[in-house]
Amino acid sequence: MESSVTTRTILLNYCQLPPRLRMIDFRGLTLRHKVDEDVLDPKAPWEPLKSIHSASHPYIITIDTFGAASHVWSIDSGSPTYVTKLEQTLPGEILPHRSAVTYAPTHSILAIGYDFPPSLRDDRKDKPAVMRAYSIGSGQLLKEDELPGRLALGTSSIRCSSDYMAVAMGEPAPQIIVFRVESSGFHEVLRVPSLTQKDIFIPVQLFDRGEDFTLLTSSTSVPSSSLTLALYSRSGESARTDLTVPEDRADWLEPGATTMLPDGTTVLHVKGTQSSCDHHPDSTRSTVYALAPGLTISWIRRFDSVVKKVTCHPALQAIVILSSRGKFSDSVHTLIISFLSPVSGEVIREASFRYQPETYLTAQCTLTDELVIVTKAGGLSVLPLQTISDEGFKDKSAEEMLITRASPVQPEPYNTKARKAGDRWGWVDHCIVYSKGVVLFPLRGPDMYVTRW
Repeated sequence: MESSVTTRTILLNYCQLPPRLRMIDFRGLTLRHKVDEDVLDPKAPWEPLKSIHSASHPYIITIDTFGAASHVWSIDSGSPTYVTKLEQTLPGEILPHRSAVTYAPTHSILAIGYDFPPSLRDDRKDKPAVMRAYSIGSGQLLKEDELPGRLALGTSSIRCSSDYMAVAMGEPAPQIIVFRVESSGFHEVLRVPSLTQKDIFIPVQLFDRGEDFTLLTSSTSVPSSSLTLALYSRSGESARTDLTVPEDRADWLEPGATTMLPDGTTVLHVKGTQSSCDHHPDSTRSTVYALAPGLTISWIRRFDSVVKKVTCHPALQAIVILSSRGKFSDSVHTLIISFLSPVSGEVIREASFRYQPETYLTAQCTLTDELVIVTKAGGLSVLPLQTISDEGFKDKSAEEMLITRASPVQPEPYNTKARKAGDRWGWVDHCIVYSKGVVLFPLRGPDMYVTRW
């Protein structure tokens, strides 16, 4: 099956833009998630497409809520291209944040793990989580296994490397199962039980080590002011350490964003939450730890803001921390970018801008050392990290808001309300940021809108 692709380049009125925004040329591309019309309910509206993606490989899987089709796209060339259709489609009701995909290049296999939403009816049993393996060449399903229960709570219950997938089970007993991806699908190589039945036990990092792997796990309970980290390989546990915070800072802890430095040091963000703020995670504080390969703590850096992303940029000789500050009820928050020394954790440089949470979508750093800002209205800002480190954010409005440019491609307004909103129309449901591009998924319809630079 061929994809429907439309390319459209728009020349913007550069004289209306600050000088720094004129440096990057945006190019637009429209892709379509095709389905067979005879399987659709003509009265059912198009909800947002769902997508599963991992930064460790170039593939994106798109799923429609009808469960009519599952397509694979590649962003390896910088411009997304169609690869194949999965012959046994993924269920339309699965949740992307409870799903993960990894690609084993040696075997040309896509391995996908996913969970179903919990049943809201007493007369229905919750479905167990599922693992599937597909051929990337043909899209054929090679293997499917039900897992022993449901995934653990949280948004990081599955971690992937090129050849392995670690899956955290929450029910009936907390445990982590590690699978090796192979030519016929996958097989289990390690099962790690939690120390207690009440632990929140999840994988934090998973890396290939030749024929072996390194798995970093975290374990905590609620309430608890400590977080236990452990390292595993095929032969079992190799190291363990406990992270704690002052008693007045948090009632319980959970791992957040993480990255690895060239020397093997793991930089991990740990979120500390007060019980009174359990429903408002933006009220939490954050601590960043640098852990040597044996889990020895190299340095600690505390933030009175909420850490969102942690990335390593060797060309800048810096760790970049993206965090935000603002109360749950505030109409305006502040995004802060911090450049840290990898050796000491010292803050070398900080810069910030203000934003409105209801219109802001994401901020991410790319492998090409750029900061990409995306708004719900399709506004984009792409800035070199080196420029931000040297000069801060120069292109801001009088209200200290960062100035963005409109995506060169977007859908036609759905209704009168959208037309009246004009440039403020929030048509973007979610996005995938990659090196030199971003894929924007709208609130409805089968199309995806790609901006490249």
